[in-house]
Amino acid sequence: MHHCYYCKVCVHKYDHHCVLLGICIGEANQKYYLPFLWTFLASSVIQVSGYFGVVGDYLWVDEHGYEHVQWQYTGMSFLIIFFLLSTVIVGYLAVYHTYLALNNDTTYEMRKRPEIYYFRGIIKDHPFS
Repeated sequence: MHHCYYCKVCVHKYDHHCVLLGICIGEANQKYYLPFLWTFLASSVIQVSGYFGVVGDYLWVDEHGYEHVQWQYTGMSFLIIFFLLSTVIVGYLAVYHTYLALNNDTTYEMRKRPEIYYFRGIIKDHPFS
C-alpha cells in the first residue's frame, strides 16, 4: 500500500502516477495499462508510417536527379519528428513496463529499492510473490 501525493489516495501495489492518463497505476488497473501502452505504440507506428507516405507524395526530382520537398509541406516534417519522438518514448515505456511485469516489480520498487525494507535483506522473500 502506498499513498499517491498527486491523487491523495492510497493504492495497492502502487506502480506510478501516470500524468498522461491522470490516474495512479496499481494492482487494480495495471493489467489494462500494459495493453494500452502496446496499442498506443502500434497506433503511433502506423501514424508515423502514414506520414512518411504522405511526404513521399510531395517530393519532386530536379534535372540533376536530386529529390526536393516542396516548401509549403515542410510543416509535415515537424509532425513526423513529433510522432517519431513520441513513438520512441512510448516504445521505451512499453518495453520497460513489460520488463517490470515479467519480473513482478513496480516502478516504485525500482526507484526506491534501497529504501524498501524487504529489498535490504531483512526479509529474503519478495512479499508480492
